[in-house]
Amino acid sequence: MQSESRYLFQRFEGKIMKSYSATKFIIAMVIAIPFSDTCVLSATPSQADIDQMTADITGSNTAGIDSGVANLRAGIKTGWVSANLWLTWLPALAKDKRYDDVMDLTMLGIENRPETAAIGPILEIRAETLLVENKPDEALAASKSYYNACAFRDTTKAVDLVAQCLAKSRATDTEIGRKFRSEQLAASLPADADAPAGPDVAYGEPILKGVTIDASIWETAIQTWAAKTDRASDRGGYANLLLAADRGKEAEAVFREIYLSAASNEDYVIGAEGIAKALRTEDGTIARGNAWLASIEPINKPAPAATPATPARPARPAGTGTTPRNAGGPGAAAAPGATARPPRPAGAAGAKAAAPAAPVNANQP
Repeated sequence: MQSESRYLFQRFEGKIMKSYSATKFIIAMVIAIPFSDTCVLSATPSQADIDQMTADITGSNTAGIDSGVANLRAGIKTGWVSANLWLTWLPALAKDKRYDDVMDLTMLGIENRPETAAIGPILEIRAETLLVENKPDEALAASKSYYNACAFRDTTKAVDLVAQCLAKSRATDTEIGRKFRSEQLAASLPADADAPAGPDVAYGEPILKGVTIDASIWETAIQTWAAKTDRASDRGGYANLLLAADRGKEAEAVFREIYLSAASNEDYVIGAEGIAKALRTEDGTIARGNAWLASIEPINKPAPAATPATPARPARPAGTGTTPRNAGGPGAAAAPGATARPPRPAGAAGAKAAAPAAPVNANQP
């Protein structure tokens, strides 16, 4: 990404905290959720089975690859979705130009494991593959789904991918990629910062608002996961599918339900980050998502009473500014303070307040 779009992300393990920098802009307050590669098969494949699939799919023998893909497809259809899918198997199939397999397996994977840890990287591979196939319009739609549903800490990668797809899909506008990056940065700067210089400094409607997603491809999965109501993680998966279909308002309602009824730290984090992702989807920028994450309390603190509908800005150390530009104003959706914070989950971990982690520049290795 160009220097004007250098994004900084803050990573937290199980807590939501505030951090400030006098010289750099933090444009995303990020929650890190520990995900496990659990399977829901009645009979989980053995390690030997997994090793064989890997050998088949990454090999050079066409019959072996066919066999590996068939076994993988059958496994996913039973509900078993391993992280190997996006870490190893899909990249290998894309490298071998087996694009039809990639398209089929990405949809199957998401339909059977729509949690944030899976849906984000799988959507990323789907969009990249469509771009390589020279299907720029489909790639752009997939990249928007990725932007909507990916983990908040992955916003930088999503912005880069959307910019690439925009450049291919709207090739007559040679500046569209730069405009998009600049727009995303401008929406995330502190309120007292100067806007990026350039001919498009006066931003109108966010560019992503003009990108259409074919929501029908997600409808079956949405209906399936809407019926899964026993666990917050399942409800979060359902809401992620709504985000992929660009149904941000509906997803926000589900995530707020999870947030308010959280019975554990994990549930709380699913709800809190999910609300930020839904706001990002609704707006096509991350300003309100940042403001929301900056406004809520660390999960190891007792919850205060419900706050007024208009939230106060986070406290600033002298000489710094961290409130994102365009975080509210006329026409903004419900302010973070409009939702009462839930009580601390029983038995919540983290009796001590942890110190903020050091900011990490997403452009650096």
